[in-house]
Amino acid sequence: MKRTQLANKYHKHSNEENFKNFKKQKNFVNRLYKREKKNIYKKLSLNDLQDNKKFWKNMKPLLSDKNKGDHRITLVKGNDIVSEDKEIAADFSNFFSNAVRNLQIPEIEVSNVDHLTDLVDISIGKHKNHPSVLKIKEVIGNINTTFEFHRISEEEVIAEFKSLETGKSTTFNHIPGSILKDNADIYYEKVTKIINDNIENNNFPDTLKLADVNPIFKKDHRTNVENYRPVSVLTYTSKIFERILQNQILEKMNGHLSKNLCGYRKGFSSQHALISMIERIRKSLDEKGFSASVLMDLSKAFDCMDHELLLAKLDAYGFSKGAIKMIHSYLNNRWQRVKIHHSFSPWEELLLGVPQGSVLGPILFNIFLNDLLWFINKGEVCNYADDTTLYGSNKDLNMLLNNLELDCSNAIKWFKINSMRLNPDKCKLIVFGQKDHPVTVKVGEFVIKEQNEVELLGVIIDNKLTFWKHLKGKIKKANRKLAVIKRNQSYLQYQQKKAVLSSFVHSQLAYAPLAWMFHTKDLNHRINKIQERALRLLYNDEGSNFSELLQKDGSFTVHERNIQILLIEMFKAKNKLEPSLLRDIFQESDYKGPELRSSKCFLRPSVRTQKYGVRSLQNLGVILWNQLPKNIQEEDTLNKFKSYVKKWRPIKCPCDLCGTYLRGLGKINLCNCNNC
Repeated sequence: MKRTQLANKYHKHSNEENFKNFKKQKNFVNRLYKREKKNIYKKLSLNDLQDNKKFWKNMKPLLSDKNKGDHRITLVKGNDIVSEDKEIAADFSNFFSNAVRNLQIPEIEVSNVDHLTDLVDISIGKHKNHPSVLKIKEVIGNINTTFEFHRISEEEVIAEFKSLETGKSTTFNHIPGSILKDNADIYYEKVTKIINDNIENNNFPDTLKLADVNPIFKKDHRTNVENYRPVSVLTYTSKIFERILQNQILEKMNGHLSKNLCGYRKGFSSQHALISMIERIRKSLDEKGFSASVLMDLSKAFDCMDHELLLAKLDAYGFSKGAIKMIHSYLNNRWQRVKIHHSFSPWEELLLGVPQGSVLGPILFNIFLNDLLWFINKGEVCNYADDTTLYGSNKDLNMLLNNLELDCSNAIKWFKINSMRLNPDKCKLIVFGQKDHPVTVKVGEFVIKEQNEVELLGVIIDNKLTFWKHLKGKIKKANRKLAVIKRNQSYLQYQQKKAVLSSFVHSQLAYAPLAWMFHTKDLNHRINKIQERALRLLYNDEGSNFSELLQKDGSFTVHERNIQILLIEMFKAKNKLEPSLLRDIFQESDYKGPELRSSKCFLRPSVRTQKYGVRSLQNLGVILWNQLPKNIQEEDTLNKFKSYVKKWRPIKCPCDLCGTYLRGLGKINLCNCNNC
């Protein structure tokens, strides 16, 4: 306040004395601010940085210009501004409850069930001739045994209590997760009895189906109610019961879910979905063919799921009537209200879909969506949750586009008969391969023009697979964060700087690295410069070169870490660990002769081009795998293999990024080993 007073006095009367007084006070305030800021961050323990919630609370204001603090939602409705919490909650509740109705999805044709009275029998009878139900029965075949939910032991309940993530919120006025977890020994016997009683009665308690909905901002303008998605906050006791049911359902569905269904499955990730598609595209381009992908966008996919059709599909998968009654009980009589600070909207019943934020919701959505992949017979599907991309390859471009249109037609028919709405305005087409004219495909009644680049599952893919724009954006973000950390490094101790650099800089290049692993040497140089700057800042070392800094830190370059990740995925493929779609990429050798020192575990593909054949995970992975010692290749556990590989560097990586280049000669290979 005094600084402001002296500043105003100086601006009013600009003389030397007023300027000196203002500058003296300004310098005093700056020193005071820096000292207090340093004290705040000095008091932060490493636990405050390792705990995700505390980390963002303490560090994000320092490092991010997007921090909103306790942001209060304000909506614009027509010409009016809505700022009252209760009115905002009511507007959100009205929008969320009518979102599916506003899509105007036509009703599904059903069979006559006037002679039936049981709710489960009615659901199954209505859809007994539904194409999805018939397709499931065709693929699954005759099932000798039906699935029933079974009683659980006290040990299973204790394990679920111990695995609770207590940092997440719960419904208003409910018991916090930390109290439940810390005192589980008091009431786990009672909880076990309650769960087993409900399993025997095929009932999910109504009190566990009440949800508080938080509107979560997605993108664009914060004043538009349509730019928020509903996330349901449920009680911890509900999550425990749901997780027990989920474990039993997963055990039943383990062999029935498509290998290309990568969302919400243990061992599967968006990276697996991406590399499965990209490697097939590379193989086609290496053979001088064409590939094309259509990215499809569904409107409110989770909210559109028809409950009765889901029950009919469960019956086709071999769920008993009792198990279906349990799922019906879980979905039926489910109520939610929107919470804005301490204000609530009226309760609304959830008649369609599954609550986003629940435990059972994702696996039920996967079961509902699974048969879509069986209707696509001309090409392949890259799927993660509600992101569905159809793609294919062919040496004839016209044949490829015709096949893609047929698959799109089948997908659109599936969406229509399964009460889901495709948003054709957001569908995108990308075509890979050399051609002399732009192409289009017909998706339903709409004609989609090809684009040079598209964003799929958080990765920007261009039609030449250079990943230039994707990595350029990641490098730019990392440099910005690094600049902010450098300006504030005097406030942070060594361990704090290490945690911040890992969270804000290194993490920029940690998402789906195998998808963009093959890029230009220039981009690799830029990535290394970021890592070098981060290490200099961490150790306050301006004299050492990059190699010396890596040795000092005991770390690896980003490319070397990507190689380690690649080998770990190959170990999973070799030992039949999930995901199974990797086994199509890394094919095991069919050699049946005597065990020799030169015996190969994986088949190295025959390649034609440097750009797409040599620079592929299939080719590079086999070469690097053969450099590993035999005893490491044959480790019996994934953890043991990881512990070795995360300390391993290849003798000589044969990829373009690691090659030695001489002016006028290009890349030369200085290694004499046979693998290179």
